[in-house]
Amino acid sequence: MEYLTPHGGSADDAARVEELMSHDDLGDNKWTDIWAKIAECTSSAYAGECVEGGAKGSWNASCAAALSATVVNTIGEATNEVSEAAREDLTSTVAAYPWSVDQTARTDGSSNEPVIMPASVDGNGDATWSYGMSYQPQFTSKGLSGVMQAISRDADDFQTVVDSVATLEQRRMTFEAGVISAATDGQGLSTDATMPTGLNNAIEANSATAAFFQGASRAVVEDDAEEVDNRNKTIVDTLFGLSSFIPGPGGEVSRIWKDTWSFGKDTTKRIAQNAATQDFTEHLTNAIDESKIAKNDASRATTLTTITQMIGLGIISAGQANAAVPGLVGGDGILDSSKLDGTALDTLYDRFVTNGDDTVNPDLHDQLTDAGDAYKTGYDRGHGE
Repeated sequence: MEYLTPHGGSADDAARVEELMSHDDLGDNKWTDIWAKIAECTSSAYAGECVEGGAKGSWNASCAAALSATVVNTIGEATNEVSEAAREDLTSTVAAYPWSVDQTARTDGSSNEPVIMPASVDGNGDATWSYGMSYQPQFTSKGLSGVMQAISRDADDFQTVVDSVATLEQRRMTFEAGVISAATDGQGLSTDATMPTGLNNAIEANSATAAFFQGASRAVVEDDAEEVDNRNKTIVDTLFGLSSFIPGPGGEVSRIWKDTWSFGKDTTKRIAQNAATQDFTEHLTNAIDESKIAKNDASRATTLTTITQMIGLGIISAGQANAAVPGLVGGDGILDSSKLDGTALDTLYDRFVTNGDDTVNPDLHDQLTDAGDAYKTGYDRGHGE
């Protein structure tokens, strides 16, 4: 990596790699295969580096992130047509950096540098949801969109990236649930509480990342209705499955978020889903199909997934949930998925998004209302607009 990134992953290094890549055309060819393989090799070696406390990541991790950013951006900005070998290597590279996909789905990079170091601790020295992460690439919207369009041509590769990012969003939302649980003694967000910034971001990210994937996948298969449906099903099933793993709110939540992803130890680690996961997913999927307001509206379906996730995690209190759908949360604090049908989802959407009332936290209502804007932004960015 010293030849390609002699300055440790700086903007000058990115410009150097981009200039080298410009020596031949990018597309379905050996030249592109070579660069995709370089990104895959370096990201697989260093993307999972675990950084303890407030320490900085290593020189190698910074170089790997810079190479990954430049390769993905340069290829994706040039084409969405690559070979099978390049597609598989790009899949591995993008899946190794779900934090970067999350950021790109919502906004442009915060600087002109090819890498960024997420904050592991806050101003008080407490762990953040991104604790343990090392340097991450800053993908451009057009670059990641083009590469994700290429990846989405293969259902398995597409699933790999969606799984990676969905697991990250699971980690983020579970962390926020732990913070709220600790602050409220497990009672959830009260109607007069100030909405935590982290929860605002988590809600926005759920919508934006799902939409980014849908926008990217539809860009290359939008003339094939069956393939569009298949890609949508991949996204929806993954989101539904990852929103249903928590056995109920309380003290366990603050511990479980740390197990969602062990950076640097096992980047494939997922929380063990409980026996109710499949049952929950089936009920939620059927309920979406029965819902008058969400069946044909992916944005609303995603928002409803987030609402049910927050109910299951105890972010939305049992009182607020049961005021909308009686008996939705039992006395043990566990969401009863058998109560979820089309009517229940329509009621939840009306209560928490469309109208709101004095049983709903007003800041939460506002953020869920704005989730549609985050969805549109993510979709447009994924579609390459």
